[in-house]
Amino acid sequence: MNITRVKAKKQVTILSVIAKKTHVEEGDLLKLQTIGSSILLTPISSNNVTKKMTIVSVREKMQITIPCGIAKETDIKEGDFIELDTTGKRIIIIPKMVVDDNRNKVKN
Repeated sequence: MNITRVKAKKQVTILSVIAKKTHVEEGDLLKLQTIGSSILLTPISSNNVTKKMTIVSVREKMQITIPCGIAKETDIKEGDFIELDTTGKRIIIIPKMVVDDNRNKVKN
């Protein structure tokens, strides 16, 4: 399981193990789609971008910013824990609930 945390301004760092599996590099464009409460990131060529797509760029240190509309749709907030998974060359962001040692819910 690859867990990371949503930082200020809805920034997420793509872990190096995920970046290697999906061949994502700094400067790449990623198309964002919501699937229920998860977000699917698909690498895309700049030739295939349309006005209807939500596109983000991978910045230094493998960071992306989740646009406000997608963050609201998936109920992802700053400080939330998320799981990063892959399917082929796609990255999936899955919100996670963390439970502390006393069985108290920390985050949804």
